[in-house]
Amino acid sequence: MPKRRGEEEPNPVAQTSESQTQETRLATHEVSLSGASVAFPFATLHEVNERCIELLVNAARSEERAPFALIAPLRELLIPMGPLQRRRASQIGFLLVDMEFHDPNWWTAICRNPDRQWRSGKWRGQFTRRSAIPLARDTLMLAWHSIQADLDTACVLLGLARPVADLISRLKLSEINRIAVRRARHIYPRWYDQPLIWGKLLAASAAGARSMAMRNFQVHALQLMGGALLAQEDHNFERHS
Repeated sequence: MPKRRGEEEPNPVAQTSESQTQETRLATHEVSLSGASVAFPFATLHEVNERCIELLVNAARSEERAPFALIAPLRELLIPMGPLQRRRASQIGFLLVDMEFHDPNWWTAICRNPDRQWRSGKWRGQFTRRSAIPLARDTLMLAWHSIQADLDTACVLLGLARPVADLISRLKLSEINRIAVRRARHIYPRWYDQPLIWGKLLAASAAGARSMAMRNFQVHALQLMGGALLAQEDHNFERHS
């Protein structure tokens, strides 16, 4: 497949090596059988965020149809983003990627019937399969290790509903890989339909990671994530009452 203009196409060999290194690092994370505490994997969270932003930047630079509606209104902000600004934006303290983490019903369904095809209620768009599978795998590995490190923190910073966190915590590595491959179309940027929020993040990242703009954005974003989880819990309660 020809390279799209402006896209920073990753080296397949380097990408494979990085993915293997990532899995090795996560698999050998400091987990003590005696129950000692495990450090929360913020560095990995930042890496997943940076990869998501890189994919959005590549899509903005491409002449092909954008995979998500938020890219068109953000094109002027995304196109000039170099490695430094992408890294600054990625170091926000929460996950910029989502994979139906708010939806216990969807996660229960795919865990009980892993080979069945499930449609999401609303079409959001999707990354190319080549990009989505490794991003989904890394996101799920991050979620699993975050839950082991600190369940409450993981739910807040990753936007995980508690029942979803419980399901992910019980996944085996082979199950994580299978979900990443079969459900890759369900990995998407958080706030995929809210370009104003992403615009604030990109503007704040240009001001600097320690700027007041970035701090204000972090507070606002965490409020949005918490509100979304509460709204989903209310919805699930109403469905079962």
